[in-house]
Amino acid sequence: MTINGIDLRHALDVEPVWHELIEVYAEVRADQLHQPHYSVERYGERLARHASEPGWEAVIAYDGEEPVGYAYVNTLQPDDRWWRRMTTPCPTDAPTSPPWH
Repeated sequence: MTINGIDLRHALDVEPVWHELIEVYAEVRADQLHQPHYSVERYGERLARHASEPGWEAVIAYDGEEPVGYAYVNTLQPDDRWWRRMTTPCPTDAPTSPPWH
């Protein structure tokens, strides 16, 4: 899909797009890479963990052949550590899967 001259490409496997994701991350966070949490190495660890989880997929934006941005998602499992960091618990009647499934 192309929007305003930007080509959006979908990926279900991180391996073929790993380099592009790291490249864009390093450019966007260039002024923070000296901080341990923002280092390319730490980001690579997070990316590898997220990409190994169910439902991982990404959309990468390209201007020509140059990657210029991306978004990725994965499915949070009921026991995912992410839930433990919430300050307000999810309502007990919250849906357990997205409405499009």
